[in-house]
Amino acid sequence: MSENGTVNWGFIGAGGLATGTTAKSLHNAHNATLYAAAARDESRALGLSPKIAYDSYEKLIQDPHIQAVYISLNNDAHLPWILKSLDAGKHVLCEKPMVLNAGETINAYAHAKDKGLLLVEAVWSLWHPRAQRIQELVSSNAIGSPTNYLGTFTFDGVTKGNYRLDPNKGGGALYDVGIYPLHALVALLDEDTQYSLTQAEKENHGEQVDMTMKVQFDFENSHSQGSAAIVSSFAMHP
Repeated sequence: MSENGTVNWGFIGAGGLATGTTAKSLHNAHNATLYAAAARDESRALGLSPKIAYDSYEKLIQDPHIQAVYISLNNDAHLPWILKSLDAGKHVLCEKPMVLNAGETINAYAHAKDKGLLLVEAVWSLWHPRAQRIQELVSSNAIGSPTNYLGTFTFDGVTKGNYRLDPNKGGGALYDVGIYPLHALVALLDEDTQYSLTQAEKENHGEQVDMTMKVQFDFENSHSQGSAAIVSSFAMHP
């Protein structure tokens, strides 16, 4: 923490999420400060109203006044800047999907553990009071154990040129919105749960990424077993 007892944050990236939600929330927090923001176009960083704006991500992570960074870049850029930020001694909050596969996940968390720093994926829905209440009911066995699960997250409106449609930038519906129902299920189940994929169906709708992904799998742990289906889509109305 800084001398006044607040956490000084640095924002890496000044896209829609940082501009529309995260920066505003931070400015309203009593225990945190948006100390610095960095974007390739410094004017975009200034748009977040930080104390300091940088035109370089590297300059930001080397700022000794910053204790934690928030990364909101294209998905493929997450892991490199997670590792660089940890190496610079910063705690990291990274937008979802934090990384793109299991190997990258293991690498990122091992690096954070080695540095003695906190690494968190920014899945806001897990901190929603409703989600936490459901977790309490399941973990206390007040409503029994999950046996069947259906999770969906869909919308229609990704525009041409958006990184979500670029396979080289970690695009696709599963990465972008499928992560929400996946996280919700994992939060309800024990850490020892085993998952077995039974079916996956992808529809590209003329794009190079999964515009719609339908996944089915079985799950089992020491006291429950069941099946789950998850639908994520950029091409369906909710």
